[in-house]
Amino acid sequence: MPPTLFLDLPPYSHKSNGIRCLYELALELVSEGIGVIGVPRHPDQVREALQQAPPAMAALPTSPVPSGNAADLFLCAETVPLPLLQAARQRGMRIAWWQLAPFGLLGKTQYPQPGEYLLPFSSYTQPDAEQHYYYQPPLDPAWATALQSPRPGRTHGPLKIAIYPGKGRLRRLPASLLALTRSSEVLLITRAFPETRAELFALLADCDGLINFDELSQLNLEAASLQIPVFLANRLFPDRCLESFSVQRLQEAVTGEPERFIEQVHQRHSSASNPWPQTSLLAANQATVFAIKALIGGQSQQSLIRDQAQIQPLKTYTQHLKQQRAIYANVNMAESGGTLALDDYLSYVKGTSTNDERILLKIRILDTTFKLVSKFRLTKISEIIRRLNRTIRRPSDQPASD
Repeated sequence: MPPTLFLDLPPYSHKSNGIRCLYELALELVSEGIGVIGVPRHPDQVREALQQAPPAMAALPTSPVPSGNAADLFLCAETVPLPLLQAARQRGMRIAWWQLAPFGLLGKTQYPQPGEYLLPFSSYTQPDAEQHYYYQPPLDPAWATALQSPRPGRTHGPLKIAIYPGKGRLRRLPASLLALTRSSEVLLITRAFPETRAELFALLADCDGLINFDELSQLNLEAASLQIPVFLANRLFPDRCLESFSVQRLQEAVTGEPERFIEQVHQRHSSASNPWPQTSLLAANQATVFAIKALIGGQSQQSLIRDQAQIQPLKTYTQHLKQQRAIYANVNMAESGGTLALDDYLSYVKGTSTNDERILLKIRILDTTFKLVSKFRLTKISEIIRRLNRTIRRPSDQPASD
């Protein structure tokens, strides 16, 4: 009997590219004749978890724990719950980690052991890995449609610059970039606005540039694929991560250099541009699926962890990233505390504030406060938000559902 793949399944969210990767990989492997059994992290909520998932997932068999034998493989993400991991280990199953993010960067994590396999998703999860297992889920209709729409150059009207906080901290912008935003129309994108993907891509298509405070965000790739220049305002990763990313064209549009970004913004505004072909986004999928199929079938020992010495660099890399103090996902929909003063920050970006330094100080205080609250679990975030409600507001010029 051929080996079976038991697959770690977090609750489905269309907003999480990593979770979509797990679900879409399951469907692709099934279509190629691989036996796949899903292992939902919350077995009592399987029906709810699958409501938003691709319809074909409803036919996937599930198990409350990885219940295979020594020939079977348990493929899990780095955030897999410990009980599921222990169950697989106790049964002597082979274990492979599809590392979708750096271990421990965004919350609790487990670590692999010698004798298990480590499959880093991209150069951002492990910049020095010999091989990456990048996978781009099928493009949704909104993204696919946007890629089919060339953008003409403009001869009039202001520049339009979008701002996206994401999970990142809001920071002081370089003077040259601040001069750009204060002479441009500034548009806001949050994790709650626009409400639909179609509205998001309509907004992006109208932009001349994107300033993104979240280097982890899939939005960087989505914007770049539309030939929109992206400025990373809150650098988290080493330069070599971008330089060796599996979608090589990303480095054409994404930069941390203000002057290069400004030049690209003016070029996009005045010149016609064509989005990337879908093939450039999906090019790495075939190699990743082939490698995972070989691992399931026991035909590959690549990426096997042979000793404990291979684990420590994973922890060292995460420690380095945390020292950048770039991601503080502590409030609302995994945003930084400073985003509670987003109205104020937008007035700083647009040049309508009366005291820029006070706004920037307020944001630093909020970031630090909510980081400590989250770390020590002093009280519920919602209670603190109610206490601060009189002085801190959500953006008033665009709707938000959170």
